[in-house]
Parts: sequence; structure tokens; C-alpha cells
Amino acid sequence: MREVFADVAAGLGPRVDLPEGVAVRFDLRGDGGGIFTIRREGDVLGLVSDDAARPDCRLRCSVDDFLALLEGRLDSRQGFLEGRLDVEGDVGLVLRLERALVRQAQDL
Repeated sequence: MREVFADVAAGLGPRVDLPEGVAVRFDLRGDGGGIFTIRREGDVLGLVSDDAARPDCRLRCSVDDFLALLEGRLDSRQGFLEGRLDVEGDVGLVLRLERALVRQAQDL
């Protein structure tokens, strides 16, 4: 998963509509899961090594559900309603990043 986040984040750059300094944390359960934080610094959007103790938004889900989200097999609204995706903080931030991640993953 680390490679997926690093590749996708590196390819997004200024195309993502996130404010300066924003951090979005992904807590993924299951095989290959872990904590992954994407932060915007200037025009750079990248995977950061710290766990962003104070992320602006946090998404919790299984690795399988996250991959389904990226591949377009899981609609984010459906995932929230079914309890498969749990968001804490600014939901708008994770939705913006999710749309960009989905587009980028489809281009890979």
C-alpha cells in the first residue's frame, strides 16, 4: 500500500484542490494496511513519514474497501452509509482527495 500511496500522491501535485498544509490520514485495516498520511506543502502533495498526529481528516476502512474505492467498485457515499468507510474531521477534504486518487489510479 505504501507504494500505491507514494505513486498516486506523487502524480497528483497541483491538480488536487487541497489547501496548503492540509493532511489527510488513511487508517487501513487488513493485509498490507497501516497508517498513510498525504500532506500538501505548496504545489507538492506527498506521502509523509510521520503519522500526522493532528490530521485535518481521517478515513478508516479495510484495505479491500480502499482498493474497491480506487478502482471504482465502491461508491464513497455507499461506503459511508454501509459503515464500510468511517470519516473523522473535514469530510470535504477526504472527498476531494478521493476523487483525485480515483482519477489518478485509473490513469496508472
